[in-house]
Amino acid sequence: MNSPFLYSLKVWLSSVLVAPIIYGFYYAWPDWGHPNVPLSDVNSLMQAYFGALVIGATLSLITWLMFLVATIITCREIKYLIQRKLILSGVGAILTILTFILFSSLSGSLSDVPLIIMFSYCLCIVGGSISYRPGRE
Repeated sequence: MNSPFLYSLKVWLSSVLVAPIIYGFYYAWPDWGHPNVPLSDVNSLMQAYFGALVIGATLSLITWLMFLVATIITCREIKYLIQRKLILSGVGAILTILTFILFSSLSGSLSDVPLIIMFSYCLCIVGGSISYRPGRE
């Protein structure tokens, strides 16, 4: 069984690694009508992906720490696995949305951040929270 630390780390890393792929597909889909993508396009996609990884990991580090605290408390207090997963899914989604709201307020407005990016991270957090098994200490 995963410790709360490992569980929260897996959920966080899953979102950092997978969310850029989700919104990358969303933005690149109309341009992928050709089966042969030139190497220069692949290189630029890889650069964009790794840039998104660094930015996503940096901006969500505090969110992960808060999610870790929520995971420790939830795993200590909630007996049933399904309840832990549902609670942590909700907490993770709320923390993710709040992170986007916080950084959007610093930059001007939430409309500056495309909602597909926020949705991608929320989807990964909820999916990871449900897929992985939160354990007790």
